[in-house]
Amino acid sequence: MTDIVSSIIYYTVAIPYVSPKRATKWHPTTESGPFSVLNRGHFKTKEAAIAWAVENLGGTTYRVREVLHFPEEMACLNNIGEA
Repeated sequence: MTDIVSSIIYYTVAIPYVSPKRATKWHPTTESGPFSVLNRGHFKTKEAAIAWAVENLGGTTYRVREVLHFPEEMACLNNIGEA
């Protein structure tokens, strides 16, 4: 079961708006609204997401988010145990 769970979890980096002086090409350009925080990346491990953020975000704030993803080929797992 561990292999199944780990294959559907990934990590992304949530990057909030910062002042244009501190922004990198990865930062949002909108100060408020739905696009003022952008998610970047689809990393297999939390450590890989952190490494990317440290390398690319110039010391600005970010948050690593765990995302549970159900690809179509794994949709059948929802029906395990049903007749």
